Amino acid sequence: MMQTPRKQALEGLRILAVEDHPDLRDLLTVLLEQQGAEVIGCESACEAFDVLVSGESLDAAVFDISMPEEDGLTLLGRWRAWEARRTEARDARRLPVIALTAHVTQEMERLCRAAGFDHYLPKPVSPTALFKALRHLATLH
Repeated sequence: MMQTPRKQALEGLRILAVEDHPDLRDLLTVLLEQQGAEVIGCESACEAFDVLVSGESLDAAVFDISMPEEDGLTLLGRWRAWEARRTEARDARRLPVIALTAHVTQEMERLCRAAGFDHYLPKPVSPTALFKALRHLATLH
């Protein structure tokens, strides 16, 4: 008897994953791809910003907060400002972005929400929580 394949939680979604640590970026990419997502991995905020402004079609993004040179909070601030200018020019949608951080404090969660993140997840991240948040946010926009 042939089994019907299970529907993958993130099937059809294009996700930008920004993580400076290569092993963590690879793990994040594999986890997301195993759930059916197409992943664009970036090792820095600069590289991620270039992808964001290039016009790549994305359904959601995941930003590490603690990165050298430019952190995830600063990256999101630059992106939301660029996104707002673009939205004024034409009716473009807002990209949902999830913050990932090992700095698990109420203050960090407050900073992430104030910066414009749509969701906050502590590291080590629960794959189930990440998949659920991405699916929820991607279907809202």
